[in-house]
Amino acid sequence: MATEGPAIWHGSAQRTRLVRMGLFLCLAFIITRLIWIQGFQHEYYKKRSHDITQDTIDLAARRGTITDRLGRELAVDRPAIAVYVHPPRLQDVHRTAESLGEILGIPADSIERRIRQCSESFMYVDRQADATLKPRILEVVKKEPQAIGIQPAVRRVYPKGALAADLLGFTGIDHNGLSGLEASFEERLHGKDGVAEGERDVTGWPIPHRTTTLTPPQDGASLRLTLDVRVQEACERELAEGVEAVGAEAGCVIVMDVRNGDVLAACDYPTYNPSDYLSVPEEVWTPRFSFWTYEPGSTMKPLVAAMALAEGYVTASQSFYCGGSMPVGVWEVGCHQPSGGHGWQDLAGVLKYSCNVGVAQVGLAAGRDALTRLFERLHFTKLATREITAQCHPLPETRDSAWCATASFGQGVSITPLHLVSAYAALANGGTLMRPRFVAAAVDAQGRTKEFPPTVLGQIYPKHVADQIVSMLTHVVEDEDGTGYRAKVPGCTVAGKTGTAQVVANGVYLPDTYVVSFAGIFPAEAPRYAAVVVLDKAGADAYGGTLAAPIFRDIAQSLITDLNLPVEKPDKPIEEATSAE
Repeated sequence: MATEGPAIWHGSAQRTRLVRMGLFLCLAFIITRLIWIQGFQHEYYKKRSHDITQDTIDLAARRGTITDRLGRELAVDRPAIAVYVHPPRLQDVHRTAESLGEILGIPADSIERRIRQCSESFMYVDRQADATLKPRILEVVKKEPQAIGIQPAVRRVYPKGALAADLLGFTGIDHNGLSGLEASFEERLHGKDGVAEGERDVTGWPIPHRTTTLTPPQDGASLRLTLDVRVQEACERELAEGVEAVGAEAGCVIVMDVRNGDVLAACDYPTYNPSDYLSVPEEVWTPRFSFWTYEPGSTMKPLVAAMALAEGYVTASQSFYCGGSMPVGVWEVGCHQPSGGHGWQDLAGVLKYSCNVGVAQVGLAAGRDALTRLFERLHFTKLATREITAQCHPLPETRDSAWCATASFGQGVSITPLHLVSAYAALANGGTLMRPRFVAAAVDAQGRTKEFPPTVLGQIYPKHVADQIVSMLTHVVEDEDGTGYRAKVPGCTVAGKTGTAQVVANGVYLPDTYVVSFAGIFPAEAPRYAAVVVLDKAGADAYGGTLAAPIFRDIAQSLITDLNLPVEKPDKPIEEATSAE
């Protein structure tokens, strides 16, 4: 019994020593670890801390603004916010989808479906939400800050809605231009994004005064167009009403200043809103006025007549007989005039009554080589512009006598409306072909301006010949029996030509399906503007004089009367233009 007490005490003391030793070893380990971390791994943990608390932030460059010729905004950047979620961290997907959907105007079931199907740890709900929604979205963020956040962003806004959409184009979700001028001038407009380093709060928003800019953004250059918003609005209104009224499938209008090639309006119908481009088929995005090729029909006749006059193949007083048709090789060239044709007529009569047989004789007199030179000098075989999406067609390889006859009245040659308005502008300004100009200047973020001056492509006709043809074309419109009489504008003399041609699809002419057009110049005594109206698939009984000419009349009337556009003769038509390379 006397030995039991000391034995118990001895065991307790031993355990105490073991505990003390263990504590000592733990303390020694901790101290050693701290020394190791502080002394030898300081930089490693400093970097980890930096990586956790700091973030690299993209600084979006401001995309350049696009304005019309008078500075009215057509495309501009506005502040926005990007709303994102971390799907694995969301506690209540359904509630989050409903809350964000209500604020952002996105169907909640669409958001919920995307979140549940997302296999990534990060997903944007809306990358370009209106910045004014930030306070409401932050209320949602507070409920699940670990799973929902917002970031600063920008979005492209088109203040005029669908106005000039086919020319302007649009930007994608990454803020890059995808169509129109937005795409073709992407490098100038976009600028260069910058990079900053800083801290973000729980919502993902950069914390003020805790950000260091590493590379500042370089804002994009702004574009000043040749477009005039007032002219564009008038053209779009009249075109839409005209296409709907006649039941055509589509149409386009271009108005050009004949002095310098400035495009004052360029519009298609149907069109779209660039802020909602995904709501229409992709083919609607392409500018019809510069990309769609078609056979121009009788609007070609004045261009061929001017060449034949200038080169001496025919004279203005020469008589041409039309008996209603004329054999050319194995083919028969027909005229629309019933009851035996137009009879004998001079060159002005051929144009006034739009006689196919008469102008075919002009084309045959000029021949293949002269017609080929004309079409090449008018740049019909080249892109009419490189500023936006465009297209051109080569001349057919077979250019026999039948081609010479039919090409003279616009069959067997395919061009775009932009080609045609440029050619008529050349007639109007004394024979000089100008390159169509959509962009007048670019102004960078520092205010430095790069001008894009008018460009002369060549002298196509002598001035006296061009003036003579314009004078002949006034009878097409001003005389009651002219084919373009419905284009007559009270108080302003108009020179112009109608066009009607069958639609070609896969090399075959479609029955009872026509492209109708009117190309005009006004005021004829002192030409200032050229305009082209083209309607596609206008039906079986369609003619340029009955369908396209009235649209031209309404446009010209609106420009002259309502907008008070100047119609006086300019003092210096083309002196400031540069020559093409």
